[in-house]
Amino acid sequence: MGEKRHRLYVRLHKRMPEAVPLSFPFHISLLLCKKTPDDTRSAVTFYLTNAPSKLFPVDEHYRAQWRVEQRLCNPQEDTDVLAMILVQKLSADHDIRYYEDLIAQAVEQTPLLQNVDKYDCAVWTWDILNRLHAMGAPFDTVPHIVGTTTSQLEQHMVDAAMEFAMQQQQHQMAATMAIRDDGVIDPVREGKLRKMLPGIKRRATNISVDSMETLVNHAEEGELAKKQRKRESFQQLQLSEKDFRNRVDERKPGPRKGWHDYWFHNSVGLIAPGL
Repeated sequence: MGEKRHRLYVRLHKRMPEAVPLSFPFHISLLLCKKTPDDTRSAVTFYLTNAPSKLFPVDEHYRAQWRVEQRLCNPQEDTDVLAMILVQKLSADHDIRYYEDLIAQAVEQTPLLQNVDKYDCAVWTWDILNRLHAMGAPFDTVPHIVGTTTSQLEQHMVDAAMEFAMQQQQHQMAATMAIRDDGVIDPVREGKLRKMLPGIKRRATNISVDSMETLVNHAEEGELAKKQRKRESFQQLQLSEKDFRNRVDERKPGPRKGWHDYWFHNSVGLIAPGL
């Protein structure tokens, strides 16, 4: 009946209730579409109604509801069995890895999701949650990611995992290079290094701490040199202005006249030219 195709659709919908303006609620609809030529006319529905009580703690304000639904596409084509996992109203009280583990457990219990690697799905889900958490609340823009093929999805997950690993390595390098002589980490220098490292390590993949420290030192020296040049140019400007004033004073011997002296002489000259 044709080659099997796997497509993954991820839609992130924002929902910000007025009662909890600073919380972290949103909807993640994870739809995995699998071509099943053998089940062209059949419809199989899986319900995970008992999953919230088993996987999620009882909470009056935040409750995650898991649903797996089935939907038929064009009857003339193969049946697309859609496994939809709806994560509703996640709280920011717990760590993101807490929800990562819960999502991974739900994926393991869903038969239709066995074709997706659990680790990749967990990494990708964690990356989405981390990005949303970094955006803060309320959300100005909601990401809308659509992966049409398995290769694109795998590439996205690999990029997300590499980006996360690189970010963790940069933070570790920043903390290592910010250690002072007394062994205490300088928070100001660590913050500056965290801002500088992504720009330095944008094209590089494997750089040692010593090499990175050398690059950071060069960057800091460049910034110091730039500030020194600005300071010298400003001082030179002040010196040139002072020298100009001295030259003007040298051309006119005697004490400098005020504006009232010039105004008086000019007025007298206009009234009586002979004076």
